[in-house]
Amino acid sequence: MLKVGIVGMGHMGERHINSYKKIDDVEVGAVNDVRINELVNKFDLEGIKTYEKFDDLLNDKDIDFIDVCLPTFLHKEHTIKVLNAGKHVICEKPMAMNVEECDAMIEAQKKSGRFLMIAQCIRFWNEYEILKDYVSKNKFGRLLSLYLLRACQNPSWSWNNWLAQGSKSGGAILDLHVHDADMINYLLGMPKAVYSVGANAIKDGGIDILSTQYLYDKDMVVTVDCNWVIEGGFGFEMSYRAYFEGGTIIFSSKNNPSIMVYPKGENPFVPELGTKDAYEKELSYFANCIEKGREPEIVTPQSARDTIKMVTAELKSIKSKERVLV
Repeated sequence: MLKVGIVGMGHMGERHINSYKKIDDVEVGAVNDVRINELVNKFDLEGIKTYEKFDDLLNDKDIDFIDVCLPTFLHKEHTIKVLNAGKHVICEKPMAMNVEECDAMIEAQKKSGRFLMIAQCIRFWNEYEILKDYVSKNKFGRLLSLYLLRACQNPSWSWNNWLAQGSKSGGAILDLHVHDADMINYLLGMPKAVYSVGANAIKDGGIDILSTQYLYDKDMVVTVDCNWVIEGGFGFEMSYRAYFEGGTIIFSSKNNPSIMVYPKGENPFVPELGTKDAYEKELSYFANCIEKGREPEIVTPQSARDTIKMVTAELKSIKSKERVLV
């Protein structure tokens, strides 16, 4: 039985602790948050050690790996400390604020001999796994066009409003859009170049609205739109439309059913979806890698770093109003 320590008990920390309860071979052994004394009544923490100081969690010899659910600007510092302490670490997305921080995390991982995985949950999301399957196995032939959308209302709910501060979250382009940029990387590999347009709509928020075209040597159209400035009441939507030579797949989190497959010349159908959610699957996958002594392959540190490199190129394109090589 592996024991995990969770640092950061905000929205993602809460989601992760609930996911670990569904995994047979992992037990939450301890949690750490600077507000832990305020949060003890919010969570069912019976039998779980609570720490106000991160170093106390780090020095807990009963903990096999640590799950970093902190704000983005704290990822590099805490991940490196965990690795230097000789523990495995899964860190929430995005990997870090920039490529240089990612490189420092990768260097620490290599020196430590421990495992590092970034929790890019969309790679484990049922509807996106179906898309990956069709692309990888060429089920509908050549991919002609792919469009992805991710949108939500203003993220005003975060601790100390850190999400709305570009210097801490990177803005929507790094915190929200990074999901779809990472899916493009996972599906198609690194693009040759990007062309992006974007704008700042939230004071101090960074790039909050954007649209990117990913340019490949192959003849296909790949576009992603993102924003988090929709007013309250909208909620959240993620969606994609994938057009192949032999059919189309359409997904939206606001649809019911969420996904439909349209084979060319045949009747459309609803594909079978897995019963486990992406968070449970990604955390279970990482724990399984630790148990088997096998480095994670679905999300490698280098791949997560490449996604940040893509987003960095998009930021340069927005600023220069030109196409930027990746």
